[in-house]
Amino acid sequence: LTLHKWIARVVLAAAAVHVIIYLAVYISTGRTDKITKTDNLLGLIAAVLMAVVGVTSLKPVRRRAYRLFYFIHYPAAWVTVVLIIFHARPGVIVLAIMSLFILFVGVLLRVWGARTATAVSVTRLSPTLSVLVLPRRVLPASFEPGSHVRLGRSRMSLSLHPYTVASLPSDSEVRLLVRDMAHPILPPHDSAAAMSTTTTKLVVNGPYLPS
Repeated sequence: LTLHKWIARVVLAAAAVHVIIYLAVYISTGRTDKITKTDNLLGLIAAVLMAVVGVTSLKPVRRRAYRLFYFIHYPAAWVTVVLIIFHARPGVIVLAIMSLFILFVGVLLRVWGARTATAVSVTRLSPTLSVLVLPRRVLPASFEPGSHVRLGRSRMSLSLHPYTVASLPSDSEVRLLVRDMAHPILPPHDSAAAMSTTTTKLVVNGPYLPS
């Protein structure tokens, strides 16, 4: 995760310098018409997408608007790579294919790496916070404390919100902290009940390291 973040920062910084220099050259030489050329315009769109990804990836933004971050982050990565194929001169088709392959493998890992839990108990801590208990088998034998997982109703509809794992690898069950009012993943239940049990089938993806 740390490597991913720093590579992204370097790429964003390099893209920003690239755009600034070319815009400065076009403006100073009176050739602003080049900006509207298709290949250059595609590059500018890619730069804007990268800037949006950078802003929404900042921790204060990501924590307050995780769904916005998630919706932008992954589609923008795919679109940016495709746009760069048509923007870059000389061509970067080999690097683009490698990048698309990495993105595709990431999708496959998220889908195939998901595990299903059919028995779930829920303990209400407050009107908006619950403890969701899953069988221990949904996570590997070892994971980092403070990791998070993503939940969904099917392998193709994983939730866009991370749920913090509130248990240790040595525990006999997996407990998750769920703010189900802001990010509903559980079916409606009796608000007066402190504990309830449901057989809702949930798909678990993860764990992911703390960030």
